[in-house]
Amino acid sequence: MRKRQIGVCILAAIAALHSGLSSSSTACEPPGEFTAVYETTMDKVISLEGKGTQSLKKIAPDRYRFSFDVESSVADMHESVEFTWSSEHCGILPVRYKNQLKGFLIRDRLTEFELNDSNHFAGTYKGKAFSIPARSHYVDPLGLQVQVREDLKSGKSEMAYHMIHKGKVLIDRYRVVGEEILAVDGADLNTLKIEKVRPESSDRETYLWMAPDLDYTLVRILHQEPDGERYEVSLSRLN
Repeated sequence: MRKRQIGVCILAAIAALHSGLSSSSTACEPPGEFTAVYETTMDKVISLEGKGTQSLKKIAPDRYRFSFDVESSVADMHESVEFTWSSEHCGILPVRYKNQLKGFLIRDRLTEFELNDSNHFAGTYKGKAFSIPARSHYVDPLGLQVQVREDLKSGKSEMAYHMIHKGKVLIDRYRVVGEEILAVDGADLNTLKIEKVRPESSDRETYLWMAPDLDYTLVRILHQEPDGERYEVSLSRLN
């Protein structure tokens, strides 16, 4: 049971992925391709570590594939989305999303959906089918990270997103709360610290750090539960 909880917590930490800024990038340019390697850590009674690889590739004109694969001693997660890019709206539209969790002594979990010919996001969550009318501003849990990057480039400091999550549409809110210097692979990076906005009654905390000088690449995610459990994803190498 504990190993199953650990695997789910690693998944939750990654998903919890989602001013006066200056950048050399032009607003609404298509996102650039990259590959980044991350270290993942979960502290819950004991400390467990894993590695993750994130990759963004262009697979057709105005169509991209974004993936995040995480391997640990107790669970592996493979998350990906294919999306189209709109320069007019400066945003993404998910076409096909998949998140799969597998591990030792845990129940496999699969969430997936795709944009069908009826202009609906049709998919399954925990084996149950769902269908959501498509809207141009809807995002998925992984592609949300791409949209945050583009919105930061355009100078936004507060963002709200309609995210398709667990067969429903939720509103996720984020805001820039400051700047911090983080050390990555022997170099100091200037980053923007972004907070996931939660109700005042919530004791959960989620923060993201993104580096303007690296095209707003994700440098770190930190998620903390009220009981002290802590989950972290940190950039170790960028190609």
